[in-house]
Amino acid sequence: MMLEKATTLFEPFWVFSTYACVFVFHTFRRSLPIRRKNFNAFRHLTLICHIAIPVAELFSYHFRATNSQPSPTACDLTLCLAHSFTALRLVSRLSAGDKVIARPNYQSIALLRATLSLIGYARGDKFYYRASIRVIHGFVYPRILIKAMSTYKILPTQAAIYTASNFTASIISLHETQVLFGPHLFVILIGLNIFLNRWVAATVNHWYLMYVPRFTVRESVASNNRQERQHSTTNPCFSSPTIWICGEATACYQSTNPTP
Repeated sequence: MMLEKATTLFEPFWVFSTYACVFVFHTFRRSLPIRRKNFNAFRHLTLICHIAIPVAELFSYHFRATNSQPSPTACDLTLCLAHSFTALRLVSRLSAGDKVIARPNYQSIALLRATLSLIGYARGDKFYYRASIRVIHGFVYPRILIKAMSTYKILPTQAAIYTASNFTASIISLHETQVLFGPHLFVILIGLNIFLNRWVAATVNHWYLMYVPRFTVRESVASNNRQERQHSTTNPCFSSPTIWICGEATACYQSTNPTP
């Protein structure tokens, strides 16, 4: 009983102190450059919602958990689904890390979190609701791991550090949920997402080449080649002819099928 009470008190302290450090030293300095004069909140609306929603969820959960473990509400489900949507929307523009792994990693953790929240709400299950809240840590732990790995130069490149940190953080957060075979399901889902992303990217690319009129393809190639020369430093993955949809299906065909 005493151990359970101590755990109940320690968890919010650990969570909020960790989040505060990450927000102060990383988010507001790098991810969300609010100090810049040209900062436009509307342009970063998805990112702002992606950051604000889980914070609201954490406050709501831990405030209600002071006396007993809270039950999920419709508001909790809505916030979780909204956060998962912003994650999937942002990952379509992800340029950091190894895209073949990093994008499916974010997609898988977002989908698993939404699934846990749906199960918790449908069954009125407090355990699955708590699990969906703890998965949020998988979006914060990477910042700590990236800092540690970069400081001690554990991996040779920043892309490798970013990818490894996100994967490790997701496994840790799923372990914290205490859901049976949670990490195993996550790894399987990553594999399925990688396969699906490559298949969709190849199918869309094939359809585009087969059915779009040739003169349109030539016009698109010429236009995209000009954009490549102009934006090669900011968007190295831009290539023609490619259609961008949501998620990894948005990634260019060359990224998902690199040449040796």
